[in-house]
Amino acid sequence: MKKKIIYFACALLFFTAERCFSSGTTAANFLKIGVGARNIGMGEAAVAVTDDINSVYWNPAGLAHIVQPVFTFAHTQWFQDIQYEQIGFAKQYNTGRDIGGFSKLSLGVNIFRLSVKKFEGRSATDDKIGSVGASDTAFVISGASDLRTFKSFPSKSGSELYGGVNLKYISQQLYTYSASAFALDLGLQWYEASKIVKKGWRAGVNIQNLGTKIKFDEVAGSLPMNTKLGVGYRYILAGDPVTFDMDFNMPNDEDSYVCTGVEYLVKDLLALRVGFRSGVDIGSGIRAGIGINAGLYSIDYAFAGFGDLGGTHRVSLNIKLGKVPSILRLEDKTALIKHHMTRGGKLFEQGRFAEAVLEFNTVLMEEPLNKEAFESMLKANDKLVEMEKMMPTTITEVPKVKDKAAAKTHYLRGIKLYSAGKPEQAILELDNALKMDPKYKLAKKAKEKILEEMRKTK
Repeated sequence: MKKKIIYFACALLFFTAERCFSSGTTAANFLKIGVGARNIGMGEAAVAVTDDINSVYWNPAGLAHIVQPVFTFAHTQWFQDIQYEQIGFAKQYNTGRDIGGFSKLSLGVNIFRLSVKKFEGRSATDDKIGSVGASDTAFVISGASDLRTFKSFPSKSGSELYGGVNLKYISQQLYTYSASAFALDLGLQWYEASKIVKKGWRAGVNIQNLGTKIKFDEVAGSLPMNTKLGVGYRYILAGDPVTFDMDFNMPNDEDSYVCTGVEYLVKDLLALRVGFRSGVDIGSGIRAGIGINAGLYSIDYAFAGFGDLGGTHRVSLNIKLGKVPSILRLEDKTALIKHHMTRGGKLFEQGRFAEAVLEFNTVLMEEPLNKEAFESMLKANDKLVEMEKMMPTTITEVPKVKDKAAAKTHYLRGIKLYSAGKPEQAILELDNALKMDPKYKLAKKAKEKILEEMRKTK
């Protein structure tokens, strides 16, 4: 009798486990269970900052950030014999605008499964009916892209805009009963201009589980829709990134709640995470986690408490294919240097010496001891000095010439000061140039670039 009670309790717990995040009345609530130990450890706050394969749950737009093909495997040990598993794969394709106008398209496939160990079933008359199993499964196909590459979304501000979508097939099974439904997730992410890699503001929105009702044992229920709005910020602490995120959740079957968390990535090797999920239900409270990044492999662990039921331990493993990320970064740096050196040389040949100085200085920002870039910048600067001799040399002479000529004078002085390592004085000259000619594009571009580099060195 005791054994039967245990089996019954286990089955009951399975159907309540998927509802730990909800006090509402929707069906298929296992869809509310977050995936990937990384973002669980951050308090389930991720809409604005998620950028790996587990973005499939938090915000599909985040899949646009993956660079290398990646597999993911995740395991969550719930209460008793209940387990939640994930397996997935994602890859970014360079389409050359061949697919719907997108030059880069990230695609992913994931399977999520909540299951309980089979138990002895009993009928209403207490007769044995054999082994009984129960499971919930979601099969998800995802797509994401940088929307700036799509002709309908041109970017004039320089900020980044990403979009993503999930297509879901959902099924539930208990003994001989089953049910299924289809659903859709839509997500967007925005990154502040010129802060893409290291620091800056981010924002995101994710609308989850827009879909059909699911009918189980003659009873139809709506899927657990949720609208997630998030804002995040990343800054550099002692050379290492610290990432904050706060999400506001608006589900269709319970009160709104807030998730907030932080991640500190030390030397691109060790990640420390902590977060909090607000609310009064059993799934609210503090979360914490840790991650280890070993080149092509990363493993993450998170713990989340669930009141009297104890807690859940989550482990996820990501395996990237291809070259080690540090080698990719080195190749990117080499390509960047080659690009700016080539562009600087062409500008020099065209007599656009001020712009050439900017290009060569960009190389020196990446590689300060680059002899070729330094010598090329000196040659371009010498040409600027020769040009300046033909321009007015004192401010009192400026009113004697047209505004555009005066603006060019200040512009050339600004570039000269900049190349001499005096960015603050250069900004003052460029401001004077813009006062004379507010539409002076070169002065605007130079000022923006110098200010950006000044922020990087702070």
